[in-house]
Amino acid sequence: MHIIYLCEYEKFNVPLSRVLEKIYLLKCFSYFPNTILDFNLNLFDEIDVKEEILEMLDLEDDYSLNKHKQFFALLNKEKEKYNLTENDINLMEGILFCYYKKESDTFKLPFNLLNSLVPKTEFDYSYYNAKNKCVYLRQFANLENSFSDSDIENFYKDIENKKLYEFYSDYAVYLFNNKKKSIQEIIRILTIGSNELIFIAIQ
Repeated sequence: MHIIYLCEYEKFNVPLSRVLEKIYLLKCFSYFPNTILDFNLNLFDEIDVKEEILEMLDLEDDYSLNKHKQFFALLNKEKEKYNLTENDINLMEGILFCYYKKESDTFKLPFNLLNSLVPKTEFDYSYYNAKNKCVYLRQFANLENSFSDSDIENFYKDIENKKLYEFYSDYAVYLFNNKKKSIQEIIRILTIGSNELIFIAIQ
């Protein structure tokens, strides 16, 4: 959708929209599993979303990302128009500023934005993705005090209780990296997650 609204709009008979192309790119990145980032994977083995964002920032903004601060302010004013929730916008903003504006004195602000999200519904995926990203991001700036091991364990217990299988691979990687469970238990979690996601896709 990002490519369509950026440069293939005539082919698909939709209007050019710089706002929509940016939303789709940032939203895609925000909902990435941590395992894609851990192993530096590309979508379909060829689309490097991280590099696409970097090129966008090089063309459109300076290192302070001031223009993108204005962009997120615009989205908050017009979230109904673009079918976004407040959590969607905060997730995209927090992820963008954590990854592409990493000075040690400013990293904590977008991290805290992600960590501050509260679920607006029982299955608020922007909330769950924000918390899942906090597990991955806290290593960059020693933010264990902001998001402790017990916070993470409670979060992943919630994931298990609600059977949110799309997070199981990240859960298993966290358990393995932190030696929280036996290999057999980690394999069990990965097996359940993969089997259930395949079943959902078939349905």
